[in-house]
Amino acid sequence: MSLTDRVAPPDRATVNVAGLRCRECGATEPVGPVNVCGCCFGPLEIAYDDAAVAATVTRARIEAGPRSMWRYADLLPVLSEDLTLRVDLGTGWTPLRPAPRLAAALGLGELWLKDDTRNPSGSF
Repeated sequence: MSLTDRVAPPDRATVNVAGLRCRECGATEPVGPVNVCGCCFGPLEIAYDDAAVAATVTRARIEAGPRSMWRYADLLPVLSEDLTLRVDLGTGWTPLRPAPRLAAALGLGELWLKDDTRNPSGSF
């Protein structure tokens, strides 16, 4: 029995997730605690079910969500809908700052910088 065989089947929170796909060779794997392709050792990424995403996710649904990264829960590979398992350190919603002098130095009419130093860890 492989490690991925021992993973509980995805619940309805993963309805948008089709599985894992290798970025290098395109091979697919079931959702599980693996991050390397069994064929070529390339990195695995989440493969979304595009039809399910299109049927579920709307601009209005996202805008109605909480003012946190969980606003995008339908687009995240979340394995549980249990809200008590969702960690929220207050990341996101960092401001955009105008940078007129840098814009001028680069020959741009306008330039805005995202101030991610406002995130709790200061490391994003």
